[in-house]
Amino acid sequence: MGFHAMSRQASEYARWRSIDYRPTLREIPVDNLAPYLRSGQRALEIGCNRGRTALWLGRHGLDVLGIDINGDAIVEARTSAQISNVKAHFIEGDFLDQTHLGKFDLLVCPGFDLLLASS
Repeated sequence: MGFHAMSRQASEYARWRSIDYRPTLREIPVDNLAPYLRSGQRALEIGCNRGRTALWLGRHGLDVLGIDINGDAIVEARTSAQISNVKAHFIEGDFLDQTHLGKFDLLVCPGFDLLLASS
């Protein structure tokens, strides 16, 4: 990849990070995840927003970590987890800046309609 292509990608990424995407982020229909789940799995949701999917995973026995750059959404996710007594943890930040998240059995990234599960 040439310098101009990388520069264009960096510029596009900076623009994307500045957008308040909450009104337009599509949520995964969480029932589509059920075939991939086993109690005790570790799940990471990138771009978790208010934690809808992460909380659903937590209610189904998974150890869940959600991450999002939107601090207000993370506060709401943490509050929802506490109120509903669901084991889910939430980090405010950019996924690309995280270096020590650990290993996960399930990766969910709703903004990109991505679901990866270990076999």
